[in-house]
Amino acid sequence: MPWLGIGHLPAFATRFADLREAKARSTTEELAKAVSLAQRDLTQATDSLSKMEQRVGSDLAELRILNESPSGDSDLRRTASN
Repeated sequence: MPWLGIGHLPAFATRFADLREAKARSTTEELAKAVSLAQRDLTQATDSLSKMEQRVGSDLAELRILNESPSGDSDLRRTASN
């Protein structure tokens, strides 16, 4: 291995800066992909929830009340238990 004298220091520093920049670009690209996937998953989950809410229809408010207070009395609970 040849001796890295003072004359090689600027080239070394430049190469090191290039490596840091490449790593930063790679990390940024990876994070952008993760954000894109998370947004896609969120959209799918939101669509699925919206479809479920539409199927439930007018009982949605009642079901939310049941979920918040499982020991509470409600029309839906009385209907289901009879």
